[in-house]
Amino acid sequence: MMIKLVKQWQALCLFMSALFLGLCFTSDVFGSDSRDYQIKRDDVYVKINRDGSADMTQQVHYHFKGKYHGVFIVQDSSGLGKISNILVSRDNIPLSKMVRGNGDYGFGLAENVKDLDDDEISDDPQDVVMMGDGIFYQVNTNADGDEKKGDYRIITRVDPDKRDQVITFQYHLSSVAKRFQDTGEINWKIIGTSWQRKLENVNVTIDMPSAKGKQHLWVHGAKISSQTWNNHTSRVKLSAKNVDTYLEIHMLFPTAAIDEAPLYHRDRYQAVMKAEQKLQRLAVFTNRDNPLSYLWSSLAFIIPFIVCLLGLLIFGHRYFRRRDRVAEKLHRFDVPSMTPIEVAAIYQDIHNDDSGNIPLATEIARLQLKGVIDVKVEDGQQTITWKSLKGQQIESPFIYFLTHHYGDENYTVRPEDIHNESGNALYHNWMIVHNKWIEMSSDKVGGKSLVDAMSFFYLPLIIFIGILWARLMVYSLGIGIVIRAIIRTIEIFLIGIFAVSLIRPLEKLQKKIFGPFNYYSSGILYSYGLGLVACTLINLIGSLFGPDGRQFGNWFGLDLAFVTQPIVVGTIIAGIVIQLLNMLIDYLFTDYDEAGYKKAVEVLQFKSMIHDMGHFAKKDLPDETLWGEYYVYATAVGETKSFIKGLKGQFGEEAVDKSLKRQLNGDYDQLASGLFVGSFTSQIIDNAEQIHTESSSDGSFSGDSGGGWGSSGGSGGDSGGGAF
Repeated sequence: MMIKLVKQWQALCLFMSALFLGLCFTSDVFGSDSRDYQIKRDDVYVKINRDGSADMTQQVHYHFKGKYHGVFIVQDSSGLGKISNILVSRDNIPLSKMVRGNGDYGFGLAENVKDLDDDEISDDPQDVVMMGDGIFYQVNTNADGDEKKGDYRIITRVDPDKRDQVITFQYHLSSVAKRFQDTGEINWKIIGTSWQRKLENVNVTIDMPSAKGKQHLWVHGAKISSQTWNNHTSRVKLSAKNVDTYLEIHMLFPTAAIDEAPLYHRDRYQAVMKAEQKLQRLAVFTNRDNPLSYLWSSLAFIIPFIVCLLGLLIFGHRYFRRRDRVAEKLHRFDVPSMTPIEVAAIYQDIHNDDSGNIPLATEIARLQLKGVIDVKVEDGQQTITWKSLKGQQIESPFIYFLTHHYGDENYTVRPEDIHNESGNALYHNWMIVHNKWIEMSSDKVGGKSLVDAMSFFYLPLIIFIGILWARLMVYSLGIGIVIRAIIRTIEIFLIGIFAVSLIRPLEKLQKKIFGPFNYYSSGILYSYGLGLVACTLINLIGSLFGPDGRQFGNWFGLDLAFVTQPIVVGTIIAGIVIQLLNMLIDYLFTDYDEAGYKKAVEVLQFKSMIHDMGHFAKKDLPDETLWGEYYVYATAVGETKSFIKGLKGQFGEEAVDKSLKRQLNGDYDQLASGLFVGSFTSQIIDNAEQIHTESSSDGSFSGDSGGGWGSSGGSGGDSGGGAF
């Protein structure tokens, strides 16, 4: 049973409080600091030398809002050798001029960083080496300040009053290109994942030593702008926009290009080719520019479900009972052979509604007919009064409990009198009858339930796989990525479910669309879709409030680049198709055994008759003395309004009022209008189920994503930068 944890206004207050606290606990409250900055462009020039080393020049164009005093970049030297010759310039000189000329062009120059062996590198990430003129670096630290062997954080001051500034970083990496027996290789995440801001435009130029022979080039996360490679020139240009993940270069080339580099005495060519071919095959699921990517991603999730479904239908056919759609649409003029409560229990089970609302309303209508209780609606005030007691059996323990535990001296109880006291006595009594009503409709054959269960577990599984797959576009597979994908999947569901609790019309729409067709599986799909929308809005709203708001949006939100990935869109399409297949199974098969289905058909036939009774001849309709009994059964199938309207159309309003008021011992019309079912019983249930529970979810991870599929294991994956 889906227990309502909080009412609508309580949920709204809880959400706003959580939002406020989340923002307050960031590094600074965003309302107190209007600073922000953008990285408009990052131009990278790399010159590969014949000894395998590389001279890197990186020119970053900043646009500041507010006063910033310094910027930094981080270069992960893992797999790239040793870093040296770190230089920084704050002059806005074109990069092309810098790499061609011999001048220092304003570079802050101090004693060069000597080549350090691993055992010589300080283990203290706070160790700072000054270089003069406000330029210094830290070792063993990444962009977030956490210790990591091999990282260099290069820092320089900036003019706090200047909005647009260009900072150029230069340094030498000793072992970027590797020479193997059969090939030369560069496998380098030249742009890393730890930038504090998106790089709006990235331009990369790589100059290779020329050599004759076959070349291979793969790029992950960017587009190849141009490529010239022959005996005289060997240059590759790349470009990308809105880079917030990584940009990886992977090259194979003749060993003659780096004939002075150390030789690794092993082969590499075939292994690289197989790995890159595998990545290229997987890339069809992640290419936003190709509409077929969305189709392939969807089919990758849909086909396994269809195979399992066909296998279940073929090998487990004995567990499936076909529905007689013709019989279900016939009209039954006699009341069903079951009690009204059993009819109500079966009706709510058919429609996957386990709220208990209709059985409770039916119980009240039955007691009213027997004269045990008096039900009134006067000036909007709803009351139940217990009328009979001495010498009579207690007709309904739950209603008796309400009137005698919460009622006044006349055993009259109102909705506002009912509350959930300590010990949850009200909830305990409610659950006793609720579970009894559920058990009344438990005659199942199991086939359709197996499909429902398969859908229930399969849909969250493919959502998790989709999110994990999207993350693998950025990072290589590891236990941390798996855990973060699990957390993100749960977070999207929780936020989606929370959004459902806030936006009640959408919850009603969900029940209206999916109610008769496997509500639970549809609830997962609905919550996932609504969660994606809500998380995207959180990200967009957070970006409006500066760095801290953006940080909050990254933790709890999703950007459009993630939501529009083919693999994520594919999970939504797959979920919709799975839901349609569930609806088809529901249309063709029943989940009841033979006896249970016979009862369900009686309920459906009686409901059809009550709904259409205004179109039948009077001789087919029940005798006037049975109208009260039919009223109770009409309540059990949710058709009291149609019943009253049909009777009045056939026999006249005066005759119906006189007869039903007498049989039901009081007013009935306002109750039949839906006010009673929709208000009084739901208030009783809300009060009974208002249990105070605590729930929490652990931290999540940023939903940023972009670029091509996967990583081929390039070095320098934690490179990044920021400002302060």
